Amino acid sequence: MFLERSTWTLIRRYAAAVLSVGVAVIGFSLMESRWQASAPFALFIIAVVGSAWFGGLRPGLVATALSAMAFVYFLPHPAAPVAEPPIQMVRLLSFVVTACYIVWVTANERSTVKTLRQMHDELQRKNEALRAVLATLPVGVVVTDRGGDTILTNAASQSIWGGTTAVSGPERWATSKGYWHDSGKRIAPTEWASVRALSGGETSLNELIDIDTFNGQRKTIQNSAAPIRDAGGSIVGSVIVNEDVTERVRAEKALHESSNRLQLLSRRLLAVQEEERRHLSRELHDEFGQLLATITLHLHAVRAVAGRAAEASLDESMAVLQRAGEQVRSLALELRPTMLETSGLNATLRWLAEQHQQRSGIDTQVVGYLSEVPGDLAIACFRVAQEALTNVVRHARAQHVWIELSQTDQRVELVVRDDGIGFDVMSTLEQANGDGNLGLLGMKERIEILGGTLAIDSRRGHGTCIQIALLLPRAADGLAQSTA
Repeated sequence: MFLERSTWTLIRRYAAAVLSVGVAVIGFSLMESRWQASAPFALFIIAVVGSAWFGGLRPGLVATALSAMAFVYFLPHPAAPVAEPPIQMVRLLSFVVTACYIVWVTANERSTVKTLRQMHDELQRKNEALRAVLATLPVGVVVTDRGGDTILTNAASQSIWGGTTAVSGPERWATSKGYWHDSGKRIAPTEWASVRALSGGETSLNELIDIDTFNGQRKTIQNSAAPIRDAGGSIVGSVIVNEDVTERVRAEKALHESSNRLQLLSRRLLAVQEEERRHLSRELHDEFGQLLATITLHLHAVRAVAGRAAEASLDESMAVLQRAGEQVRSLALELRPTMLETSGLNATLRWLAEQHQQRSGIDTQVVGYLSEVPGDLAIACFRVAQEALTNVVRHARAQHVWIELSQTDQRVELVVRDDGIGFDVMSTLEQANGDGNLGLLGMKERIEILGGTLAIDSRRGHGTCIQIALLLPRAADGLAQSTA
């Protein structure tokens, strides 16, 4: 079918060439015979041009050959003096050369026009395909020219802005109401991302801004823009992409507020827990300690009047009471060491290391020094060190433990390191989370509540290192102000 159609097209083109030359011959003959006028050979030129334009190069050459034959047939003119044969050949050659040149020029022009028409059709198809793609995108897209005027937009962009924005760039920048999300400051006409893309070639990505839409709503969008450049690198336009993130920003804000409230509640819970420990420690040390001391005094009095047979039992009872008193004092100190408030964190950690070494037999050293540390931070550091040393006794099988202390004007750092068997951190934390064992997780949460960081580094056979870092109040306040 395709071959038949192509063949008929060629036949029509060549037939048109023959027909056009035939019309020129008829016209030439009529002008000479009926009107007795000298007919111009330009009629054949017209036939050649028409054949080349509508048929192409080969039909144009066919028309040229037929015209040359007609040219020979009609020369010399009957009414004109007989021309010399060389002159006739020159005239024929001039005609053929001129006709061939015209055919070549016309065929090239025809090919150029055809190519341009194909390019135009292809561009139109691509534009239609691009519009179809833009129509399906969930984000708003706007394409502008060099002056900022809109040449292409999609429905999502109109939906975001609550209506059709102005086509003119300067008018759109002036009438669109946008505000920087972080500061709430109004965006000036020269500050829009598309303006910066066109004027300075700047590419802006995901700038968070609040807008007042044309239908009276307040939305939050991510605004991006990039320049469009031609082959020479010159800016010829810009593309703008807007994404409606109103609900996401609201959800993030609510989550942040909820996280802040949870953090405040957690800090309050820790404070209440420490207060309860302080109260219990005081009760153990004062009330229960006094009871043990009173019992010991009574036993001494009984020993003075009792017989020799009861002395051994009384001595053993007083020794048991003495050990009980020591355990009560130790338990009270572990619950809430009073020296944390009286002597500070540095001295308390050294006392904790001595107690650990005496009870476990593991060599425990304190390296470094801490100056004054605020109450909440001091308690957190003490509890982490206490829990870490407990884990060393239970699991590490270590021979040595080091507590490393360092402090600057902005932060406090504490490291508990041992030479034990180590463990797989990720699997242990996952197992602890599933089993409800909150030792390591509790340490991490306690530090993070205070805005600090806790890192655990351990490998099987290479010991364990627990490192915490806490910002001092002045540094934490400065950081909060800088990020506000």
